[in-house]
Amino acid sequence: IGNLNTSISNQQIYLKKFSPSLNLLFTKNIPASFGTFNDSKTYLGTEMANGQIFVFYRGWDKNERQVSIHVKMLNPETGNLSNDFVLLESEFSKSQMNSANFVYSFSPDGSKMLVLTEKPFEKKQSEEVRLQVFNTADFSSLWKKDLVLKDEYKRGRSNSIAVNNNGISYIFKEFIESSTERKYSLVTTNA
Repeated sequence: IGNLNTSISNQQIYLKKFSPSLNLLFTKNIPASFGTFNDSKTYLGTEMANGQIFVFYRGWDKNERQVSIHVKMLNPETGNLSNDFVLLESEFSKSQMNSANFVYSFSPDGSKMLVLTEKPFEKKQSEEVRLQVFNTADFSSLWKKDLVLKDEYKRGRSNSIAVNNNGISYIFKEFIESSTERKYSLVTTNA
C-alpha cells in the first residue's frame, strides 16, 4: 500500500491504493516530517487494519526531553490525511540519540493495537518496557503495564510483538549468545 523513497535530504512517501483488479485508485503524498529539528515528528510507517489506514510518526521535543509515538488516520476512500495527531505514548529521554523506541502491532481483527515502548538503553541494567493496548475505534487505552524483563539491556534490541483479539499481548525475543548459540524468550501478559 505504500512506496518509500528514502532520500535523506528529501524524503517523499507515497501511498497508492489499488482496486482488487489492480487498477490504481489514488496516489497520495504523505508528509515525511512535521515541525522543526528540536520539536518534530518523523514518519515511522503505515499500516492497514480492519479497513482503516494508520500513519505513525515518532516525535521529539527537545525542551521537554520527550520522545513519543503519534498516529494519524488516512481516509481509505479519498486518501486524505487527518489534521490531528493522536498521542499514543511518550517517554522522558536524556537525549534524542538514547531515547525510547516504539513498536506497534494490530490484532488479527484490527480492533486492538499494541504499542511496546522500549525504554532508553541503560548499561548493565535489566530491560524495561511498557505495553499498552488500545481500542482502534477511538484510540482509548484498554490497559497499560510496565515490565522489567529478566534479561540485560542490549543495544540494537529487537522485540517482536503481537496482540490477539482479546487484548492479550506477546513479546518474542531472540538473544545471540555466541556464533553457535541462540536463546529465545516469550513473554505474554494482559491487563
